[in-house]
Amino acid sequence: MQLNSYATLSAFRQRLALAAADTGDDDRLLAKLRAATAQIDRYTARSFAPLIATRRFNWHGARTLLLRGYDLLELTSIINGDGSTVDPTAIIALGGVNGPIIGIELDLTKAFFVYLTTRTRALSVTGVWGWHDDYANAWKLSTDSIPGGGITSSATSFTVASVGGADAWGLTPRFTPGQLIKVDAEYMHIVAANSGTNTLTVVRAANGSTAASHAAAAPISIYVPPTDITEIALRWAGWLYKTEDAGDYAGPAASGDSLVTASSMVPPAIPRDLVTALLRPCWMIRAAASMVNFRSRRRQGPRRWCNIWLPIYCSTRPLAPGKVSAAPCRGWWTSSTTTRWRSAPTQNWEIRCTCRRSIACTSRPSTSAAFCITAAASGTR
Repeated sequence: MQLNSYATLSAFRQRLALAAADTGDDDRLLAKLRAATAQIDRYTARSFAPLIATRRFNWHGARTLLLRGYDLLELTSIINGDGSTVDPTAIIALGGVNGPIIGIELDLTKAFFVYLTTRTRALSVTGVWGWHDDYANAWKLSTDSIPGGGITSSATSFTVASVGGADAWGLTPRFTPGQLIKVDAEYMHIVAANSGTNTLTVVRAANGSTAASHAAAAPISIYVPPTDITEIALRWAGWLYKTEDAGDYAGPAASGDSLVTASSMVPPAIPRDLVTALLRPCWMIRAAASMVNFRSRRRQGPRRWCNIWLPIYCSTRPLAPGKVSAAPCRGWWTSSTTTRWRSAPTQNWEIRCTCRRSIACTSRPSTSAAFCITAAASGTR
């Protein structure tokens, strides 16, 4: 079940100018916030909320590991293909300055990446995954804590000093549905906040974390998504709320639009400034197969132009959405400006393309099949 929300119920109610006593539609409002969040994730092919997980990657060399198609906010550990743990002092993070880590390089005098029988999915990387432009400051103090006596690992509600009081940034209310909070190493989703009894109702072990007991006075932190993503989520949820049941939008793309499949389309009437806002920072330019390099070149009008080098793995049969496919080329990128064939064993296309609303497509010289890659993005702005 999708419980992440890039905006809170309190902020959404304020945006809609609802009276304090007008709470009859709160469940529906929260559902629209979650739906908007899920659609933003799907449209940008990334998540802007932290997720604790272990992901596996192919071995490509003893020194360097590129986190192809994923954004890493915080690294916990790396396990080699032989089961050994990579020495943390040997790890050099690539990227990670005001943005996610995009790769790992090792000091070969201390450690190196190894595999045993196969290179495929040989390396395991555990950490906090997601995209944020300032993750070091993404968790703010609530100025509240776990009550006296603590809470058990199964408790789904507990009292706090004040639901409606100010947080460390002076914002009120301190707690509201739609927030992701952290106590020690556990994440929790707030699904209800009663200001009369100062009680929070939460979903435990959120986003890949593990439910645990927490001692009294353990501080509670609140996750703050990227500011522009919060604004987009509010606008998007407002649009969904006001146009509910207005008609089915999972149909053919409108004239001039190039979208991957009906299931990944946004409604054709979605406010165009939201689409532009999502396109401009080049969030969607992540190769679903992998990304080698990325840099922003220049900005012109509402679009930012980007140079991207993408390895596209060739296939002769249709694959799942987000993978390389022989299906008709429709997507979110422009036609490539340069294309060159790279030889076996990887057999990749290397494509330089710009960040607009059609797709980078080409066909292998020896065949007539067209190969496309749908937008799934990575890199820094």
